[in-house]
Amino acid sequence: MKIQNFNANLPVASRKPAATSQQQPKQQSDSIDFSGNRPAHRVVKKIARGAAGVVGVAGLAKIGYDLATSGSLEVGLAKAALTALGTGAAIVGMDLASGMWHHKGDNYGSHAQTLKHTQWHTNTHDSDYCLIGVSNQALDKIGFWPKYEKAVYNTLGAEPVAWKVEPYKNFALGKISQDQLTAELAKMGMPQ
Repeated sequence: MKIQNFNANLPVASRKPAATSQQQPKQQSDSIDFSGNRPAHRVVKKIARGAAGVVGVAGLAKIGYDLATSGSLEVGLAKAALTALGTGAAIVGMDLASGMWHHKGDNYGSHAQTLKHTQWHTNTHDSDYCLIGVSNQALDKIGFWPKYEKAVYNTLGAEPVAWKVEPYKNFALGKISQDQLTAELAKMGMPQ
């Protein structure tokens, strides 16, 4: 579940003329979707998924080529199986690399995202850092991102922006359980 009813104070661009004295200006919605629907996220996800699609199509073409040009069916199937494994590994590798890049961009350095965006990623069951999307569920299931953040903190001393949400920081450092994190985030208006 994504964060809802949490005021992000994001700038709202409007092309409409200013409100007249009889019109009330529209207020920013109290329900903001942090699920990657910001234009930059949508574009980058489309590019990443398009690149994965190209790799997949190239893999399928290579499988067809292997089957058509091999001297025997057994050799062709063996080559096709290896190509399928390599293609799958390439797509997963691209996905993991995009997740590491996305996580770094959201949490570390002068280019880090605002806390309001990063709070969306504090949902440990659906953090969605990987842009292609094939790795997110597995990484969330093993709790990869909080463990990764703790490892970065222990080795480099760098705290991610997401740790400004105190219950999430305590969870990542192993001070509270998943259930306690969920309860604390719910109290803050960030239902999990």
